[in-house]
Amino acid sequence: MRRCWVAVILLLAGGAPSRATTLISMDLPELVSDARTIAYGRVIDTRATVVAGRTETAITLDASTYLKGDGGRVLTFRVPGGQIGRYRTVVVGAPVLREGDEVVAFLTGTGPRLPTVVGFSQGVLHVYRNSGDASPVVLAPPSPRGDRAERVVRGDSARRLVPLGTFVEEVRALALGVSAERARRGSGAVTRGGR
Repeated sequence: MRRCWVAVILLLAGGAPSRATTLISMDLPELVSDARTIAYGRVIDTRATVVAGRTETAITLDASTYLKGDGGRVLTFRVPGGQIGRYRTVVVGAPVLREGDEVVAFLTGTGPRLPTVVGFSQGVLHVYRNSGDASPVVLAPPSPRGDRAERVVRGDSARRLVPLGTFVEEVRALALGVSAERARRGSGAVTRGGR
């Protein structure tokens, strides 16, 4: 009888769908290119709900600056997972944000649904302030070192703390470059099509 129950439990456990998260490392130019909106601000609210059977959290950001696009003074986006009452859903690779966090958020998506973060947690960069120094810094994403795939290592020295002002200038320059490149491609397609 005991073997029968063990077999039933193993069959039920084997039939449950398994999910995995695989993240491909994105560098800063990729994050900027894939983002429709890039906002800097402070998280003022987090609210978890169940949408289509999955838990997701709506993050409300008091956006003080836009580095790309514009979503208004108060911007809301969604991340997978969250906590409803005593139940918490954890999605590996998804950012975890709390009220008061200061972040730069790279967002994508249009339509009736709220925007989402580009590249899961790669698209939310926390802003840090040292107690002795009032100037904020951002832990910038790693820069590409070549064309080959590279292993991402926690605590990698390629990631560096960058003053927020310097980081903002770099992101804006990349965003302008992306816009200029898209405009060139668009105008080139029209010219070629007209010949």
